[in-house]
Amino acid sequence: MFHGKEDRMLDEKGRISFNRRVREELGNMPLITKRGKKALLIFPEQKKDEFKPYQIWIDKVDKQGRLRIPSKLLSGFFNKKRIILLGKGDHIELRFDQTGMGV
Repeated sequence: MFHGKEDRMLDEKGRISFNRRVREELGNMPLITKRGKKALLIFPEQKKDEFKPYQIWIDKVDKQGRLRIPSKLLSGFFNKKRIILLGKGDHIELRFDQTGMGV
């Protein structure tokens, strides 16, 4: 289960790092889906059967625990570096800081 809120930054390659507990819950191949124009949702790989293939992007978590957010999903956001992670129980909501000033 995912809970809490964290302000984070994407690295220069559009990756976000997760701690070991979150990595273990997400698995090696988490699912990323877009929610409107304001957020991305990250689900554990076990939820794959709940989505149609065209609704999700799947990427592997690297050895350092980083997940790359596809550039296609990053397009259209004002600030592509500063993000907010919100634990929503069975998934993580990734919001982009639209002000550029943090939350």
